[in-house]
Amino acid sequence: MEYVAKRYDTGEPVKITVRGKKVQKVSPVPAGDDLPIVAPGLFDIQINGGLGSDFSSETITVEQAAEVFRQVIGTGVFRFCPTFITNSAEAYRHGVLTLMELLETYPEFQPAMAGIHLEGPFIANETGPRGSHPPKYCVPYNLELIEELQRISCGRIRIVTLSPTYDGAAEFIGQLTALGILTATGHTNASPNQISEAAAAGARLATHLGNATHHEIPKWGNYFFAQLTDDRLTASMIADGFHLSPMMMRTILRTKGLERIVLISDQADVAGLPPGKYKSGPCALEILESGKITLAANNYLLAGASYPLARDLCNVMAVAGLSLAEVFPLCTTHPAALLGEPAFSNGDDADFLAVGKPADFLIFRHEPSRLGPMGISDSENLSVGRLRFEAIVRRGAEEAIFQ
Repeated sequence: MEYVAKRYDTGEPVKITVRGKKVQKVSPVPAGDDLPIVAPGLFDIQINGGLGSDFSSETITVEQAAEVFRQVIGTGVFRFCPTFITNSAEAYRHGVLTLMELLETYPEFQPAMAGIHLEGPFIANETGPRGSHPPKYCVPYNLELIEELQRISCGRIRIVTLSPTYDGAAEFIGQLTALGILTATGHTNASPNQISEAAAAGARLATHLGNATHHEIPKWGNYFFAQLTDDRLTASMIADGFHLSPMMMRTILRTKGLERIVLISDQADVAGLPPGKYKSGPCALEILESGKITLAANNYLLAGASYPLARDLCNVMAVAGLSLAEVFPLCTTHPAALLGEPAFSNGDDADFLAVGKPADFLIFRHEPSRLGPMGISDSENLSVGRLRFEAIVRRGAEEAIFQ
């Protein structure tokens, strides 16, 4: 197979020759007026499910999980962390064992699973910071549960999002670090001192910064500013246009700096389904015509996202006036570095088109997001862009495209 496109990072027109599962040759070609773009597969550290299946469900099956993996790959995401929202210990055990069986049954998915993200259950049991997570399962730290899940997953628990407000937070963060787990602050009502102490203990990430908060917070001393201004914490950010306004996106991008930002989709279990009302575990959710996902009983309270990561990428470009080359690291090499993984899904740290490496790349045309008449102050009229895929090439084969 041969593909002709211009590189996302340099703009250089190239012909990519694929033989078997690997890149055989990359050759320069004359510039063309209408060439698509070639770029690496994306990396999303927070995907809760899709197509009606929740990774943290007590009933998810191997086949349902496989469908979610196919859907995620079909949106251009080649590596991701299946994420378990707050639930019972039994649901966590079932979800982990299901994913382990998935990897055994479908070994082709092994390169896609970068590890499991536990978004809970050690989060604040308080309206606002809790978000849409079920309150009855929000509990203090339990090292025995984490050790059990790490054992049955063969070390695949990679991220735990927690609130550093329970007794023994610093000690628990140290224990997670010793198990090879990255600690993230999130879904928290922590004081600025507690956030700083968590970072000093080894926390390295602030999960979906700016979301899962009280509607009103103290003017100066609050957990948002504490996480925003602590350079020890990388911030993950949902840029779907619903979770954060364009103004807030730009604020986080400028304050943290691009080097400390990771884009995430926070894809919900109902992502990929048409607008309507759905049962999701203990919750009833609604996908609005706009693509916004909320609790069915309260269209103000968000419950994950429906847009894939590629659309968040387009929004950040528009909001911050950045190029593809500047934004792609936020959902490729930055999450990889955070988890100590190779920079690109082909296993290379230097080039996503390295000759002799697996052929893993995206061919697409960029349809940009557009701000409304009032620019970044106009949250209501943001028109979300997309990467219009022409080919999703993973391990040398073209995958089905899920737009």
